[in-house]
Amino acid sequence: MKIYTEIVYTWDDNLGELVEESSKSFEYQGEVSQCHSKTFYGVPQWHSHDPVTEALSDAYGEITGGISDAANTAAQIAKEKTNKAWSGMQN
Repeated sequence: MKIYTEIVYTWDDNLGELVEESSKSFEYQGEVSQCHSKTFYGVPQWHSHDPVTEALSDAYGEITGGISDAANTAAQIAKEKTNKAWSGMQN
């Protein structure tokens, strides 16, 4: 397994994307620890390294994120309508 210790990217305006300029790495054959974290909207999430469990967890996150986005949109629309109605009553 290749372990990268440094990767340098620059933005290419012609391509409209990051381009790798250089990297430093080494080959590693030892044990790999599975101690990392996963977040969803900045909130730490429990996760497994089982592909089925990961797929279900990702689907749950997408559903709850979509519900949150829909609620925020509805709240913004309600706020705008309330402000418009209130300003109409002031005139």
